This record gives sequence, C-alpha cells and structure tokens, in this order.
Amino acid sequence: MTKAVTEYIYPTDFDLKIESPVSTNSQSTAFTNSLHSQNCVLSAVEPTEFTMREVGSIVQMTPTLTLDCRLVDLELIVQFVSDPIWKDYGVKAPLATPSRYDLPMEQPFFPVRSVDVKTTVKPGRTMVFVGGGLSQKESGNKTLLVFVTVNGVSADIQ
Repeated sequence: MTKAVTEYIYPTDFDLKIESPVSTNSQSTAFTNSLHSQNCVLSAVEPTEFTMREVGSIVQMTPTLTLDCRLVDLELIVQFVSDPIWKDYGVKAPLATPSRYDLPMEQPFFPVRSVDVKTTVKPGRTMVFVGGGLSQKESGNKTLLVFVTVNGVSADIQ
C-alpha cells in the first residue's frame, strides 16, 4: 500500500446542552446576548466522539502469480480523496425573545475518485485504468487515469 495523505479528525457525535432560561433575581448571574441584551436559554454544542479520514492518494495493489507462473492476477484499488466540504447541521437555539442564535454542528463530505479493478496481466505489459471523471466544478471535467506495469516476475521456480 502506498499513501500520500493528510489526516482529518472531525466530530461524529455532539452533545447539545440546553438549560432553562436564566433567572433574573439577584442570586444568579444572567447570561445576556450582547446584540439583544436579553436573558437567553443557556445552550452549548460539544463534540463527544471523533473519527479520522485520510485525504490524498491511497493505492492498494495485490499481485498474485498464477499457478502456471505465466500471468499475474492483479487487484488494484486507487483512491483520490479530496479535502472536505463542510456542511452545518447545527440548530438555532432560542433566546428569551423571539430571536435565535446558531449552535454549529459541522460535518465533512469527502469527494472521492476511485478505481477498483481485478484483472489478469502478462508480465512486462502496461495497463491503463480509467476512473470516473471529476465534476466541472472541481477541476474542469478531468478524467482519472492510472498506469500500471507489471515487472520483475520470474517463472524460474525450482
């Protein structure tokens, strides 16, 4: 396996904490929204679980010599994972007034281009695998090409 990646660690679970509206008596401290100067519901979004995703190029290749030692069974998995696109699934927490404020809960989407092939090839031959095209928005409608040459196979087994 060959990798040229960056690890992205991101939250997968969130704990949403909401408390009752703050009392305005002199025994408690009121939390006020600086924009509205109103008492509000205390709320927080706290990430509780995290996971990791590798972004970059990941190549897995498994060559297996056939029983007659003339061909190579090749399993090839190539992935190009792009930087994440973040989408906010947050909530709007209520204030004491009809206003609300944002509590963000962002989640990543990882665009992936990949080639997953099982084939048989003669040693010394070069194969070209064509992967799915990229969208026009991402890279001008390019196509993924992977070139593989099987070399160094010897049938001289005693």
